[in-house]
Amino acid sequence: MFVITLLLVLPPLVLRSLPPEGIQFLNRLLFIPLPAATLDGHLFFVAFSGFLFLVLGLNVLDRAQKSITRIPVATAEIVSGLILTSLIITVVVSLVSVAVYRQFIFGEARFNERWPVLGPTLFLSTMVVVMHCAFWHLKALGVFRLIFWPYFCAGAIGWFVTRYSPGESPGYFVPWKQVTPVEFLTMSVVFIAAWFGAIRSCALVRCGVAVPTLTWERLKKELDDLKRRTLIARRKHPDSISAGVAQLYWLDSCRTLILLIALLGCLVFFINLVFFIDRTTQGEIELNPFMSPMFGISAIYSIQAAIAILFVGLINSLAKRKDHQMKGYLAGVPLSDRELSAVLLRCILKCVILSLLFVVILGLAGSYVAFVLLQGTDVIRQCWQSMVAFEAKGEIVVFAGYALLAYWIFVANSISFFWMISSRFSENVILLLPLLLIAAVCGIFYPAFGFILLLLFAFLSCSATVIAYIQAYRASLIGSQIIWLAALFCLIVPAFYWNFWNYSELPLKLFRSSSLVLVVTPFATIPLAISWNRHR
Repeated sequence: MFVITLLLVLPPLVLRSLPPEGIQFLNRLLFIPLPAATLDGHLFFVAFSGFLFLVLGLNVLDRAQKSITRIPVATAEIVSGLILTSLIITVVVSLVSVAVYRQFIFGEARFNERWPVLGPTLFLSTMVVVMHCAFWHLKALGVFRLIFWPYFCAGAIGWFVTRYSPGESPGYFVPWKQVTPVEFLTMSVVFIAAWFGAIRSCALVRCGVAVPTLTWERLKKELDDLKRRTLIARRKHPDSISAGVAQLYWLDSCRTLILLIALLGCLVFFINLVFFIDRTTQGEIELNPFMSPMFGISAIYSIQAAIAILFVGLINSLAKRKDHQMKGYLAGVPLSDRELSAVLLRCILKCVILSLLFVVILGLAGSYVAFVLLQGTDVIRQCWQSMVAFEAKGEIVVFAGYALLAYWIFVANSISFFWMISSRFSENVILLLPLLLIAAVCGIFYPAFGFILLLLFAFLSCSATVIAYIQAYRASLIGSQIIWLAALFCLIVPAFYWNFWNYSELPLKLFRSSSLVLVVTPFATIPLAISWNRHR
């Protein structure tokens, strides 16, 4: 609870107390206007806090279900205790965070104008109980349940968003200032029904009768048969063992992730297209894709969602979740550690490229291109002329390249980090976040300390990369050609971007340029992680 409160309160509180020079420094560091994103971020606060509560609740329930069948206590008491604990954490964290926002960030007048409290708190509390009900209800899989819960959650989120944009107001995100009796009654009915549904579903789980339905079993069997027949019909005998392992690893761990990201890209495409068309119906036709406020929001959240899908899926692709041992077909395949590492690295790189293709190209850029094409030849010609006449095309291309490299840095290094450390430490690594935030705060308020932190980051990133390559080369996991290519990259690309940054702050230029060294780090750390998991 303390960690969640810090994550919700500390960043905006620090930003509010920063001098203008510090805010300008952070804007240059992160490429985003932090003051506006923080002070006007009520919906982001609700979404982020809901995500944290969801992660915490699912983690608690996953741990509780292992011992819940052996506890000599009534099911209603167990479930009610878990729900009440989650509700207390949700309400206390929300109210404490809101009080800090009111006293230290907004001020009373601005807070009352922009930050509703009662409605969002009641909605989050209701969704916490719904989460408990869905968790126990889905223990007995069925076709209806798999269809019902996604639609119910999407409908609940849509219902919540409509509280902020009533039909009589032309603006977006109008605060939910008052909870009407109908809204309160709706949330109360859902709250009570979900509570009793969680008790009943948990009782069935404890009795051992929560089994998949016959319809689901038949459908699953038919789908498995169809999948098997399709694979047999399309199967191409691999030319080598490496090709066979790559095909098996892709089917086992990567294909589902890419399908989810493809669905995410399609969702982003249709959402942005609808909002673009809605703006044109209001008489606002601009060639800037940011004419719709949803474009920027969908870009941020869709990229974050793609990173989260890849991260969660790929960190569990190497070992089994129950005993944390490496999967049998990876551990026993007749390939050397070097060959197996090359196969998995190619699959990870393929996942990253396809995720960018579906989210950025199809979802974001595709929606804008489709909108322009729907406007007719005049708008298309005008858009093309504006692109040709745009003077900063080179800067956009260079910045886009940096963004793509940053995407790879985060995904690949996170995967290698969690593959190399123990599972217990992986589960508790979030406890380091408040310490990192406190260090960042000290660095912002004390420039000398911040300069030391940035120098320390540059030194650690370069040192870790060098050590990883030395260890991987000694273990015969990489060849000299990889080392030469990595060294060439580290000499050319950071130096190129060093001249690209159009500001004079040495720590900031050093931070951004040295972070590019982490692009090549996974090509040594991932082979080391695979070798360690294979022989431990």
